[in-house]
Order: sequence, then C-alpha cells, then structure tokens
Amino acid sequence: FNIGFSGTIHPSKENLFNFIKTLDDLIKVGHKIVFNLCGHVYDKDFDKIFNNKDFQLEVSYFGNLNQIELSTFLLQQNLLVIPRGYTLQNKFGFSTKLSDYLNHKKTILLTDISDNSLYIKDGINGYIVPPNDNKAMFEKLIYIIKNFKENELKIIENAYSTSLENFYFKIQSKRLHEFLD
Repeated sequence: FNIGFSGTIHPSKENLFNFIKTLDDLIKVGHKIVFNLCGHVYDKDFDKIFNNKDFQLEVSYFGNLNQIELSTFLLQQNLLVIPRGYTLQNKFGFSTKLSDYLNHKKTILLTDISDNSLYIKDGINGYIVPPNDNKAMFEKLIYIIKNFKENELKIIENAYSTSLENFYFKIQSKRLHEFLD
C-alpha cells in the first residue's frame, strides 16, 4: 500500500515523525506499507527521516520533482497525506497541496487543521482526523486500508467534484466577475 506525501519535507510542520511512527505501528500489526515522499528536504532532516534504523517502515525519497514527475509520483500512490500537527502556522495557513491532491483523483487523508474540514468531509471525499492524535490516525489508516477497494471510486469522484467546485480557476474567475459586476 503506497502512501505519498509531496511538498517541502519539514518534519515538525508536517508532523512527519509521529506519522512515520504510526505507519511503523501498522507494519508491526501486519500491514504492508511504503511511505513515499518527494520535495525539498533540508540536509539536517534527511538522515532523521530516510536513514532512521528505529523503524521497520520503508521510507522512500524521490527527490525534488518537476511538474510532470510530480504528477506521475502522485498518480502512483494509493493514498496521499497531509498529516500536519497543531502549530500556529498550520492553524492559520492553508495547505496548497490539498487542491493538487484532489486534482489527481486519489484518496486523501489529512488532519483537521486550518480550513481542511471546510473542503474534506470524512468518508465522503477524503478522510480527516484530529491533529496530533496518533491513535485516531492509526485507526483511520486501518479503516482506509481494509476498505480501500470498496470506497476508492466514490471517494475520488467526490474529491474531484470538490476540487472543481472550489479550486478550479475558471469557476473562481467567473464567480469573481459576477461579484464585481
């Protein structure tokens, strides 16, 4: 089961160490998972994430990809994640990768931080868990993996509709023009 993350790989902002530990706990109970990441990573964080011998989980790094490579990477994942924890930056910022993930018609799991829950409805067009709740993340991942084939088409169809309705530039441009008129 391929789980993917793209963007700047900033362990504290993205809550990556807790997320990796949760994935490692899934490995320990028999799930076969690979965590794939791409994007910029600072040298000081690289070994902590990708050469950490404390985990059984396979964590793979694909580099800082161009737009075509990134699209291919995202399409190869079963699940795309935004596992952010609670920080002021995360609470008041918006995850720009959300629209990119939705546009790639993949199942998404993210934390209920910032405005995420305005767009993602749990079990309808993605999955959402409270931030900094490893137990909830663990349980949700088990649910997603066990029910993946059954739910995948419904989730991605609804996710793509969400993307078109909320993030597609032509619709937003039309709404802006209507507002200004």
